[in-house]
Amino acid sequence: MDPLARLVSEPGLAAIFLDVDGVLAPIVERPQDARVPPETRAELRRLAGRYGLVACVTGRRAEVARGMVGLDSLTYFGNQGLERQYGGLFVNVKPETGITWSVGLDYNPSWLQGFRSSLTLFNTSFKGAVNAAHIQQTANVPSLFKFFQVCNNGSGCTQAQVDTFTNTANGAITGALPSGGIYYLWAHDETNFLYLRVQGIDLDATYDIDLGDYGNLHVGDYLTLFTQFKEGYDGANYFSIKGTSGFNGTFSSLEYNTRLNVGWAQGPWAIDTFVNYMPAYHNWNSTSVTPLLPNALGTPTQGDKVDSLTTLDLNVAYNFIDGWLGGDQLYVHVNNVLDTEPPFINTTANGAGASSGAAFGFNAFNASPIGRTVQVGLRAKF
Repeated sequence: MDPLARLVSEPGLAAIFLDVDGVLAPIVERPQDARVPPETRAELRRLAGRYGLVACVTGRRAEVARGMVGLDSLTYFGNQGLERQYGGLFVNVKPETGITWSVGLDYNPSWLQGFRSSLTLFNTSFKGAVNAAHIQQTANVPSLFKFFQVCNNGSGCTQAQVDTFTNTANGAITGALPSGGIYYLWAHDETNFLYLRVQGIDLDATYDIDLGDYGNLHVGDYLTLFTQFKEGYDGANYFSIKGTSGFNGTFSSLEYNTRLNVGWAQGPWAIDTFVNYMPAYHNWNSTSVTPLLPNALGTPTQGDKVDSLTTLDLNVAYNFIDGWLGGDQLYVHVNNVLDTEPPFINTTANGAGASSGAAFGFNAFNASPIGRTVQVGLRAKF
């Protein structure tokens, strides 16, 4: 069922969480002057009477948000916690290790002139890679729960817990601590926590066809296909992230990508078209509207489905044969001829998802919002 349809059909079992600053209350020059407009307050009052829970989430103290909104019938969550990110000096990181190998073959049959292909099987594993776990990893993987601590069942952290967490006795530096109590501790440290197992194939195949007086036609395909893309955090309990994006902030983990080429050349002229295809995948950033849910093994599943993307590129070239430009090439290259927009992914540039390749609703790992671009150039041979 569509999550929004279920929200409407069973409102008593549904919860709505709303940010305060910039969503309910317009951004103002002085933060202390921010208030929720009367018409917004009226709508919040209506929602509170219909849905099981309507909550306001804020980086301010919860009681400050309550005063800004002006409704006691809502629930308020303030960001009253500490986040730290120690470098390797404080957590004794060790050099990461890894093993990689590949094996390949070329197949150029004599019975099919003009056909060339190569196939490579690759395998890479990282052990203890140095990184800091994102919040979606910390919140969804049992072996990482230790990095996020809610103090004393939500009653607040003691000064001793704060002192131990901040480690100021050993030289760590903190910013201003939140007033009004601290309720959670998030250790966003650089540690040897990441383990990866990646395996796949690279395929490159081209076929040149001699058309006699009509020139030369060539077709080809370039494919990278992951047969395995697993991630783990304790060296033992691996789970697949293949076909997702956002959980790993360093590598794109889509199932495959491919680029088809069809071209024609005659005399000094050459024309090539390229079709690029990226398959659909699931958004595993923490901003996914469809939340990540653990399966029976405790590893995440679901997340928003992001649509596939197909783009078309074109290259036209003229090769000078004689004269003072002999050996030079004049070309026009058009990226994204059809000006296709990238599929939407629910993320923000500077918030959740930014370090996972996503920015302002598109995935920078594998898409661009720029649209059609045209390049005109001259390649000179000296």
